[in-house]
Amino acid sequence: MLEIKNYNSSILHEISFLLKENENLIILGENGAGKSTLLQVLAHELLPQHGSIALNGIDWQTLQTVPKLIGYLGQQIDIFDQTLATNLRLGKADATDEELWQVLDIVGLKAWAQAQPKQLDTPLGEYGQAISGGQARRIALTRLLLIPKKVLLLDEPFAGLDKDS
Repeated sequence: MLEIKNYNSSILHEISFLLKENENLIILGENGAGKSTLLQVLAHELLPQHGSIALNGIDWQTLQTVPKLIGYLGQQIDIFDQTLATNLRLGKADATDEELWQVLDIVGLKAWAQAQPKQLDTPLGEYGQAISGGQARRIALTRLLLIPKKVLLLDEPFAGLDKDS
């Protein structure tokens, strides 16, 4: 159970919610409203300015296990001048090819990868030049999904995706 009480930042004021296991929460707002800042606080990338955050009643900032519990996909993603498999294994170094194919299927990239002449050995180019922005986001999501997490924080998860995707 994730509970935020009276969270305040320079942008957000008086945010409170309780999120139970297997519940989804979508945070909507205009550009600059503080959605990314809130996610960065939850991902332990920023410290909260005011208020409290607790997971199962334990103060968020004292939890040493947060990185093991949380998967965070920020707005900025990194694709390296390596193969598809190498980029994916940044999420789980010992992932088998079978695991990669399974997660590629989940994010809707399996058919695309299978259609590539080199499949998992397809080079993605410097900064992912050989792929679209939507494919890059899904590759980053695939990395994240290779090791299951209790909480997934996805900042702009549909950015760069076409309507069908």
